[in-house]
Amino acid sequence: MEKNFRVMADRKSRAIAGLSMGGGQAYIIGLKNLDKFSYIGEFSAGLLSDAAFDINERVPSVFSNPKEVNQNIKLLWIACGKDDPRYQGHLALDYTLKEKGIIHEFHDSQGGHEWRFWREQLHGFMQRIF
Repeated sequence: MEKNFRVMADRKSRAIAGLSMGGGQAYIIGLKNLDKFSYIGEFSAGLLSDAAFDINERVPSVFSNPKEVNQNIKLLWIACGKDDPRYQGHLALDYTLKEKGIIHEFHDSQGGHEWRFWREQLHGFMQRIF
């Protein structure tokens, strides 16, 4: 982006978000690169809702220093439709983040693993960044 377009090249002006598999990737990449991103959004990520998923394996120390995470992230948006098979995993992720003291927003509404839900969540996320 910075090579080809005139953009503000600082972490306060960068967001990363994705849906489904890309949501899990955006979440991991964002948390691994707190020096590059201030806004992280994930919508219906299968990876994060898998019972075997261990955030500490993918992003070591994210839970050991919640103060640093909270200082660097302006918005950590997590979303999943109530009819999505990934919903229970997202509830568990929401609980874990609260338990560890990571400030985030969990959004849900009717819908499954589908475009209607993702468009709704992207719209809400976009209203809150920058």
